[in-house]
Parts: sequence; C-alpha cells; structure tokens
Amino acid sequence: MAIFTGISTFLFDFWAKDKKELWTELSAFKIKEHEIYGQYGIVKTESYALTRYYDLENFRLIAEIPEDYYIESADMNLNPTKHVELIKNAFGKDFYSEKLYEKLRTSPNYHADLDITVYSKTGKAVSTCTGWADSLNEIAEIETVCTHSDYRQKGLARIAMIKCLQKLKEKGFTKAYISSLNEITHNFYDSFTYKNRQKSYEYCWNKSEE
Repeated sequence: MAIFTGISTFLFDFWAKDKKELWTELSAFKIKEHEIYGQYGIVKTESYALTRYYDLENFRLIAEIPEDYYIESADMNLNPTKHVELIKNAFGKDFYSEKLYEKLRTSPNYHADLDITVYSKTGKAVSTCTGWADSLNEIAEIETVCTHSDYRQKGLARIAMIKCLQKLKEKGFTKAYISSLNEITHNFYDSFTYKNRQKSYEYCWNKSEE
C-alpha cells in the first residue's frame, strides 16, 4: 500500500502538475486504493471493464473456416494497407495509419504469427485478432479483435480469435488475458470458457473540479 501511495503522490506532485485531466482504471476489489484515489479527487465513473483469462492448457476449440474465406497471419501475408482499412472501418479510427501499425509491430511482445486476419475470397481483410506475448514473464494478451461492418454476425471474429489462442497454446502459454468495455464485447468474450473474470472501474480526475 505504501508503494501505491508513493506512486499517487508522485503522480500529482510531479507528473500531472501541468495536466488538466487524468484517466485510469482500478480493479474493483482494491478497496484501500479506491480510498486513496478519493483523497486526491479522482472519481469513479459508471464505466467499467471486465478482464478474464482463458486456460490454454485445456483449450480445445478448432477454427472452422467458411468456404468463402481464408485465414492468414502476418508472417505469411503482411498487408498493412488492408489491415489499416479494416481497423479504420471497425473502430472508426480515422487517425490509424500504416505508420502507427508499423510502430506497433516494433514492440518486443509483437509476433507476426499472432497477428491473425480473416480474408474474403476476393482478398479483402474482414476480421482480425492480435495476440501479444511476453515470453519473459509468460504473459499473453489478446488485443484488437474486430470485424468489418459489412461482415459482422458471421462468426469471423470468433474464428480469428480461436486461431490466435491456438497459436499461443502452441508457443507454450498457459493463460491468455482479454478485456472488454461494453455489453457486446462482454458477451462475446464470455462465450469462450474462461477461468477467472475481474472487474475494473474507470476513474477520472479533472483539475477544474478540485
């Protein structure tokens, strides 16, 4: 607890000194930490995330790919242009670019074989799932799961995610974590059997409200 208090003190005395607002998350069960946040005027919002982990040792699902689609990883077919177009459509992230995607790929936890994309028979990138693997700490996380707006409700994101989890298992990982932020993603990720699930709340601080 002393460490958490020290970090909070540093945050407000130095790092956030010239900032007008902050945003962070905190696990629901960390009651004492919630109290410390309150002392600094950090307010819990109604927004929350659910983080769950999957037991890969007992993961048995197989990715059954529909006839009109095929699946490839970035080590087989790296196509930044199609990937960026898919992300922009799925998330409405107009700022996303090939330069940003290239920067993400320089992360030590990025592995091209865990960067999974489902393509239509015409070669259009329609769904994707990326796994991030920290071999040193034996931690794996699933991040960026999405489907093009014209191809939803076809089970394509599920196929991409199953393939990614399979590859993580092949690499020797026993757990994979994933977080969700709304009811749609809560329900989707819960459709996979998970070992544990934890809630965390969004906290905000606004300097004008001190």
